Amino acid sequence: MRLPISVLCALAIASSTGTRAQELDLVEPFPNLSFSTPVDFQHADDASNTLYIVEQAGIILSFENDETTTSTTTFLDIQNRVYFLYERGLLGLAFHPDFETNGYFYVDYTTTGALRTRISRFNLDAGNPDVADPNSEVVLLEVDQPAKNHNAGQIAFGPDGYLYVTLGDGGGGGDPSNNGQDPSTLLGSILRLDVDGTGNPLDCGSGTGSATIPVDNPLVDGEGGNCDEIYAYGLRNPFRMSFDPATGDMWVGDVGQNAWEEVDLITAGGNFGWRVYEGSRCTEYDPCDPSGKIFPIWEYPHDPGILAVIGGYVYRGLAIPELAGKYIYGDLGGLIWSLDTSGGSPVNEEIGSLAGCCLTSFGIDHRGEIYVLTIDGPIRKFIRVPPVAGEEALSRLSPSLDIHGPNPVSGRTSLRFLAPSEGHVLLAVYDILGREVARLFDREVRSLTLRDVTFDATNLPAGAYVARLITGGTIATQKLTVVR
Repeated sequence: MRLPISVLCALAIASSTGTRAQELDLVEPFPNLSFSTPVDFQHADDASNTLYIVEQAGIILSFENDETTTSTTTFLDIQNRVYFLYERGLLGLAFHPDFETNGYFYVDYTTTGALRTRISRFNLDAGNPDVADPNSEVVLLEVDQPAKNHNAGQIAFGPDGYLYVTLGDGGGGGDPSNNGQDPSTLLGSILRLDVDGTGNPLDCGSGTGSATIPVDNPLVDGEGGNCDEIYAYGLRNPFRMSFDPATGDMWVGDVGQNAWEEVDLITAGGNFGWRVYEGSRCTEYDPCDPSGKIFPIWEYPHDPGILAVIGGYVYRGLAIPELAGKYIYGDLGGLIWSLDTSGGSPVNEEIGSLAGCCLTSFGIDHRGEIYVLTIDGPIRKFIRVPPVAGEEALSRLSPSLDIHGPNPVSGRTSLRFLAPSEGHVLLAVYDILGREVARLFDREVRSLTLRDVTFDATNLPAGAYVARLITGGTIATQKLTVVR
């Protein structure tokens, strides 16, 4: 976002709630709740039905995902540590993949005092597991910010279990220090961190050592040169980012400057062009050279009422089959679209609009249904009118299990599984006598789940093994061979 949010809101063109051929509507699912400057909406992917709203001033609120809910709980309050003004504040929240067992979650906020982005870990209060312990903060990473804008702020765990962090170019018109094209700075990039501390020490960022660099990060080159934390760069202000739970693809809405907004599909090590390009168009700042650049999968111009792209989510819920597999995103000015990239050319369709200002973020719940956040209004949810019949809501995907690492395996390998609906999921490895040798996943899930898990065969004898996924009464298997 380029201007103070109050100015941007004043520029927005108001319009009424939209529908698509009377199929979609935006409703208020929690009519008894109100929020102040909500900027992120998350769930913990646990056995609860709890949702979490991040308020930019420095508060995280939790509540039951039920339309009869009448109150919220203050899950975390760190207002005394957060610099809340314009684009700064508490901007992102992510729960550890093993949150149910370790109680860890992570936040992204702009600090008081010296202007910097801070990524911190907190854990649940030992005396009250319904709230966080504000004194449990562990600072994983800090990055100095040269200006008040372009802080980005999204954090999310990928299907590989690593934490991804979006950082803007540092602010100022035209990226005056050319940070976007400089992989020796963390600004203008997406970072990939190992929060469990099993990788290499931080290269360019400062922190406590609780976060490390995965050894297979695409720009790893040791000390000096590239910042090894970087996963992709050449970005201006990737305010919102998400992963498609069915494919693992990373989608980003990268805010443009004067003329074009863009949606990107992120690839490891990719250079997405800023400041040489705004979208796929040359800028005035550097000679255009397309070599080595990755251009947006979609872009749109600054027509009246267009302010800044707000990235969203690929829809994998069951309530709106027409949106299956489409990327749902919007603009700060209030327009909301679906982007279908399944065919030869992307198809972009308006599916809704909001009266007033301003659209700040999207969210998904445990079932993969889409929610919309606005700066001064209630939370809204997309529904289908009329609702789908029960049999139509059955998943269009089948459980799957694939090997995403070495096989034969002498040490460790990676397995990726897809559980397309809620219920119990069990993934285990068995020897040829049917004896379980490793249990890799065993828990209830509340929505479509795509997960990479590690199988450690270091201490197993050589021979044949079978990985078996059981979910929803369906079994998927893969053969594994352990060698010495």
